Amino acid sequence: MQNRNLWTLVLAVFMGICVVVIAVRQLDHGTQPGQIEPGAPGSGSVAIPAAPPTPQTSPPGQAASAAQPAKARLMVYYFHGTERCDNCRAAEGYAQEAVQLAFVKELAEGRIEWRSVNFDEPANAHFKKDYLVDTPSLVLARMEGDKQVAWEVLKETFVFVTSNDKDGFFGYLQGRVRAHW
Repeated sequence: MQNRNLWTLVLAVFMGICVVVIAVRQLDHGTQPGQIEPGAPGSGSVAIPAAPPTPQTSPPGQAASAAQPAKARLMVYYFHGTERCDNCRAAEGYAQEAVQLAFVKELAEGRIEWRSVNFDEPANAHFKKDYLVDTPSLVLARMEGDKQVAWEVLKETFVFVTSNDKDGFFGYLQGRVRAHW
């Protein structure tokens, strides 16, 4: 019983120190509570600029509706910060694997696209506001050409990841992708 009390005390002290370190880092770097501290580039993620405005493709004098229909596709984004924990990396790995296994044809045809995006990189900071995320998140965005027509943050992602339920996660993500497609 004495060992258990000792370990409980050690764990409580460790957690307290972690909270203090995080608070000090946020104050030192000017970040907001809940925001991941920006780190150095080179996290392995690609910078994705905001989509440029769609140019007018119709010849003068013709209605825009006569233009080619916009190509529909579904973007599967995994947003993360520079600093990442094991669960964040597992969520990304599960998501990428689930998409690549179930949607081989759609990926090859460009109808579904997978992207891992570090939202701490300046070029990607707009995604935090675009999708209202400031923590690692899985987002589906339905596109018609360059125009986004619908999106969803998959809020149950970490329920499956933290419980090590890979099969449940695959079913959840693949089901949501099919619902949007």
